[in-house]
Amino acid sequence: MKAELKFVKDRKYRVRRDFTSRGDLFRSGDVVVFRYQSYSPYDGLTETGFTKLANGWNIVWTVSDSERIDVDREARELFEEVAANEDVCIASPPPMCSPDKHDWELRGYIRDHESYACRICGQEKYRNLESNVESFVVS
Repeated sequence: MKAELKFVKDRKYRVRRDFTSRGDLFRSGDVVVFRYQSYSPYDGLTETGFTKLANGWNIVWTVSDSERIDVDREARELFEEVAANEDVCIASPPPMCSPDKHDWELRGYIRDHESYACRICGQEKYRNLESNVESFVVS
């Protein structure tokens, strides 16, 4: 059963409360831009894709057909539309952090790894959940 959500493409929405959806972390107060919605009858999943305004990360809210929730009510509880005339201040992050000054944010899970990114400079790192070894992405 496809979930019919009332999001409008390229409009901004504020996350009302912290929640995780299949590894993607939504934080209260984050402003996201609605990008797409897709439904897979094979998997029974509705995916609602957003881009975080602050850092450009793509995140997805996934709802399974097996979840017995009122999806429209849940969407209203999780998101609120940002008025078109409301200024959303997104500070430009400095280009670099010193290695001991990163502000790590959990982005999600990829197989047996946690994915992190620095909120300040965008540096990425992964932590293997089995060995607890961290690796950094070099760009």
